[in-house]
Amino acid sequence: MRRENPFPGTLDPTRICLRGGFDPNYLYELTYVARDPRVMGLGLAALRDTLSFFR
Repeated sequence: MRRENPFPGTLDPTRICLRGGFDPNYLYELTYVARDPRVMGLGLAALRDTLSFFR
């Protein structure tokens, strides 16, 4: 028999659930692919390179 919703119920893209809960004795690693990432920090890199050029 197939359930209407998979474990643990309604899917929520903002939460992670593990059947039986998380064990503090284990190290968990989460890997994901970012969607439409924003490029940040280019202004500081451009300023650094410009100042370096004029020196």
